[in-house]
Amino acid sequence: MKKLLLLMAAVVMVFAFVTPGIAADDNACHNCPGDKTTGGCALGTIACSGEVTNEPDTCPCFDYDTGVGYSTANTNCRVLFDICDCSDYSKFDDGVTVGVRMTSLTTGFYFTDDLVYFRSYTDRTYADPCADVGVPDSFDSDLGTAYNYYTDTTRSTTVLPADCDTSCTPNKAMVKESVKDSGFAIVGGYEECVWWLNMPAMKYDSSEAVRGDLVQVKIELLVDKAGMCSDWEAVCDCIVDIGTYCPLPAPPAPIQECIYFPYVIVRDFDNPTVNWTTGITVSNVSSLFSSTTTVAPADATITYTLIDSTGAVFTKTVAAGDMSGVMDVGILYTDGWTGGPPAEGRAMLKADTNFAVDGYEVMTDGTFVGSTLARGCCSLCD
Repeated sequence: MKKLLLLMAAVVMVFAFVTPGIAADDNACHNCPGDKTTGGCALGTIACSGEVTNEPDTCPCFDYDTGVGYSTANTNCRVLFDICDCSDYSKFDDGVTVGVRMTSLTTGFYFTDDLVYFRSYTDRTYADPCADVGVPDSFDSDLGTAYNYYTDTTRSTTVLPADCDTSCTPNKAMVKESVKDSGFAIVGGYEECVWWLNMPAMKYDSSEAVRGDLVQVKIELLVDKAGMCSDWEAVCDCIVDIGTYCPLPAPPAPIQECIYFPYVIVRDFDNPTVNWTTGITVSNVSSLFSSTTTVAPADATITYTLIDSTGAVFTKTVAAGDMSGVMDVGILYTDGWTGGPPAEGRAMLKADTNFAVDGYEVMTDGTFVGSTLARGCCSLCD
């Protein structure tokens, strides 16, 4: 038990050399590296019920190794144990029987009655297992033809396993463990220390599963515990990312309803002390984009905020119905601002609207003309 507690405490460690998707307490757990055809391990997306959203009382089956039940399947993801890298590798010895224990770490996700097959290799570069192909029922051997299933991680209550179908049952096995002595028996001269394990098919109850959750399974290799209290002993383990369940859709991009001009010139209409003039256009572009709500000119409003060269703040409002068409066009004069006339010269200007907005600025001294687009206020939000 002390050994198991130490293993459970250590599974939070993620080794830097392990491909994302597998964490372990030993150096024994590996994934296939990327290559030019597969791009490595891409975490799959477990399909929503009906491919759209959670629906109560639906319990689909899905399979990590085949991609069945995924809306986007994992790519080149393998659960590889390098026995020689286990901290207790010496316990994998002639005559020892090896079993497996799998524990679902994610609420609402359960094991079916699939066997756990494996295929073994001597290639510790992992090129052979990562290039190999196969389906679970053609693997070389299994880690037990009989399993105990438990409803909780303390393994106190047994349950019959669920079938790999879409029906919902009370048979919700969070732990799948080889029956003692029913696993793979190591025989003399066995040298294939790299094991590719298939992940048994699982299912979920959509009334319990949480959209967007990362689905994880802890896998432990078990060996005979010597002595009068014979039992399994966990000697190697991994936590494997099975996929993201029914990710929530990305939030829509914020509608830009605020723009600003970091440099403008404001001048007096009758007695200018500066010879530069700034023209501003604020455009209601809501009708151009199907993803935004169109705001009619009669309903459009704009609040301008101007900060002059002294730092004083002034406002001006274009009320609903005051815009002529879909654009508000004008020259920045000192009159009409709440708070009095701003100082002539350099200033900053912001426009807050109730519609999707863009803007354009022109500056001229009567000879030279320069122009620029407005900037979205959201560019400052991050």
